[in-house]
Amino acid sequence: TVDPTLGEQSPASGDTAPSVPPALRVVQALACVVLALQVLVPVVALLRVSGSALEIGGVLRGSTEEIGFSLAVALAAGLLCLPLAVVAGSELSRGGAVGRAWWFLVLLPLAIPAPLVGVGLIALWNRPQVPGIYGSAAMPVLAALARFTPFAAILVMSQMRRIDRRLIEAASVQAGMVRVWARVRGPLLLPGLLAAAAVTFALTLGELGATLLVVAPGDQTLTIRIYNYLHYGASDAVAGLCLALALTAVAAGVVAVVAIGAWSHLAHGAVALSPGRGGSR
Repeated sequence: TVDPTLGEQSPASGDTAPSVPPALRVVQALACVVLALQVLVPVVALLRVSGSALEIGGVLRGSTEEIGFSLAVALAAGLLCLPLAVVAGSELSRGGAVGRAWWFLVLLPLAIPAPLVGVGLIALWNRPQVPGIYGSAAMPVLAALARFTPFAAILVMSQMRRIDRRLIEAASVQAGMVRVWARVRGPLLLPGLLAAAAVTFALTLGELGATLLVVAPGDQTLTIRIYNYLHYGASDAVAGLCLALALTAVAAGVVAVVAIGAWSHLAHGAVALSPGRGGSR
């Protein structure tokens, strides 16, 4: 029996779910340890350098505009990357020459240096044919999309590969495209979409190379403020702002993990309670 939440066999139906090899469990545990160290070591070091909580609070209060602008740019990039990721992820999951061509196109931006991305965006949008884009708050969002949408596309593609195509085909026979997306494909893709949005949000918070070139006069992200502080040797202020940046990125990841876990729990519960799947009959 197919479990519509994962595209795998459902334990609720009495079938045996695929088991994870012990070697892979060891690798997963080591990856979790490395991830925890990558988070804890910088945070502890920043706490030691940034001074007291009162000093950190003063630095943050003096950077409220930059924090708000950074959060707005990261949130916009995290949301706007999703439709692009769905389109690209659908093509990446295809085989043959078309799929390989899409892999090349999606991975190509990852090989382009961030300043070159910024220069390209300036050349593209700084022209009279497209007024209102260059010099606006949209430019940092476009820079983030150009740099980090490939990560979102790969995450969405991974989620697509876990979905049983027969579910989509069966739903398409009885409903239109909009209803299939709202009732079947969208819920099945939701974990991948949440992960893609969280990763793009976190990466956008730390983006500097392209944003520094395209940001409008008067606007400033938190990374640019940190960059400016470095010129004056304000190590305590830099540490406080970097700490806020790191904790915000970690919080985005925690929210995404909790949301994905809650959604998976609800989805499995709905499957278990549905008629013919071990629930009430």
